[in-house]
Amino acid sequence: DAHFYNVMECERGTVWIDLEDGCLGPVEWDLATLQTAARRLGQDLPWREAVTAYGRAPDRDLLGLMIELRGVYVAAWHTVGAATIPESALWRDRWLELLREERANRARS
Repeated sequence: DAHFYNVMECERGTVWIDLEDGCLGPVEWDLATLQTAARRLGQDLPWREAVTAYGRAPDRDLLGLMIELRGVYVAAWHTVGAATIPESALWRDRWLELLREERANRARS
């Protein structure tokens, strides 16, 4: 997962240490993961630094879609996790609430 709890400093610089979601997909997916992880953890995201590291500005429409898809992914992951991790049900419910709120906000816009 591309979030700041999964980075480590080494001789070569900063590296990701959890490649569960590693792929050759769009950078917007990584940026969406960063943004949703920061939101879930209640942290500020060093957005400018993250975008600079990729070397180009993200496609805003694609980023919006990736953020929504990442929220669905996280909610689904917590749904599965709830079978063995009780607090996952709380996180699932919170993510579903966030997804509903964001969808309602877009409908009002």
